[in-house]
Parts: sequence; structure tokens; C-alpha cells
Amino acid sequence: MYLPDVVAEAELPVTVAAYRRQQRRWAAGSFACALKLLPRILRAPLRPAVKFEAALHLLGYVSHASLLLLFLIQPLLVYYAYGRGVAPASPLSIWSLFAIPGLAPLIYLAYAQWRATGMTFRRLPYVLLASVLGAGVMLTVVGAIVQVLAARHVAFERTPKYGIASASDSWDGKRYGLNIDALVGFELLLACYSLATVMYAASTRNWGILAYTAYFLVGIMVMIIFSLGQAAFALVPRSLASASGCREL
Repeated sequence: MYLPDVVAEAELPVTVAAYRRQQRRWAAGSFACALKLLPRILRAPLRPAVKFEAALHLLGYVSHASLLLLFLIQPLLVYYAYGRGVAPASPLSIWSLFAIPGLAPLIYLAYAQWRATGMTFRRLPYVLLASVLGAGVMLTVVGAIVQVLAARHVAFERTPKYGIASASDSWDGKRYGLNIDALVGFELLLACYSLATVMYAASTRNWGILAYTAYFLVGIMVMIIFSLGQAAFALVPRSLASASGCREL
């Protein structure tokens, strides 16, 4: 039984590195549970609707893999629609059909906000920001799924907690720090690929694919900028502490 009125307080990740680690752990754990439990659920004497809902719940993070695949094939869609001399697409064209899954996170988050608060339009800016973050973290999630498929065992990575309880609290100087994720390098390549796709779509006036790809580009750039910026900012207190220790010596 799902009880929507039960609230469990928790501390949200403060840094992008912590957010990456949290999403990687959640994706790996969810997909590992799917590999272990889904065959048993499908064989169990349950109603088809129950099996379908269980499959959606356990395979929820696979949507990131689908989004990444759709993101990568956008240039092919532009070429198919325009590079081969095909007439401009109608609202029901290929690119619009492929763009529909990109609206699913927005619909899901907006509906969740409506169920939780009764407000949708006032929460829409937060929904859009959350959706952008979801697009930016897709490579982290896909990496976790691949790791589970390859090793079937992923180490538990704890999300750093900084004891942030109010707006006046600061995570600066906290001892629990994380290094830059190695995926940032791959995300830089993905950002270049996305920018090239945006330029290609603009040259062919395919505004649908341009907007769809720009949405991913913004998400990826947010993750890159905050990853590098927060890592550099975290090094400043350490450098000051190190310099202070040298002066005392």
C-alpha cells in the first residue's frame, strides 16, 4: 500500500558531486533489484496490472538510457528529414514523435507537485530546473546501469551529509569532500556533440530538434560547470588551511 501522506525527512545533496553519487547509487540499486526480482515477479501468480506496475517501478532508471539514445540519434533524424531532401516535417513527424519522451519527466514532476501541494503553475520553475538536472545526470545513471550489467555488484557509496538545516548554514569547510567525477570528461565530449547538433538543426531550421537538444545541452553544462566550480571552491579552504599550517611551523 502506498501512503502519500507519510513524510520522511532527509537532507538533500548539497554539491553536484554528492548528487551524482546519490543518483548513481539509486540507479545501480534499483536496476540490480530489477535483475534479481523482476523474473520472479513475472512468474508469480499476480494480476498483469500488478506485474506491469512492478516492472515500471523497478526499471524506472532505464528511462535515462532511452533519453541518452534519443539524444545521440538527433543528428540522424535531422539528416533523414532534411539532408535527404525530404519535405519539412509536420507536427506528427519523426522528430516530434521522438521528442515526446522528453516531456515525460516534466509531466511526471508536475503531476507529483500537484498531488503533493495542489500547485502546478507556481511550482513550474522548480519542475523545469529538476528536469534539466535529470537530463544532465543521464550519463551518470547509464554508467551505473552498465556497471551493474558488467559486474552485478556495485560498492555502496554514501551520500555526503553536511548537516544543512537552514538557509544560513554553509557546507564550506566541511571535511567530507568529494573529488571531481571522472565522467566530467565524457560530459564535455557530450556537450560538444550536443552543440554541433544544435548548430546542425539551426542550419536546417529544425526548431523541434534544436529545442530538444538544447534542453540536454543546458543540463549537461549545468552539471559540468557546477562540478568544476564546486570542486575548485572546495580546494580554497584546504589551501588556506595548508598555508596557515606552514606559517605556524
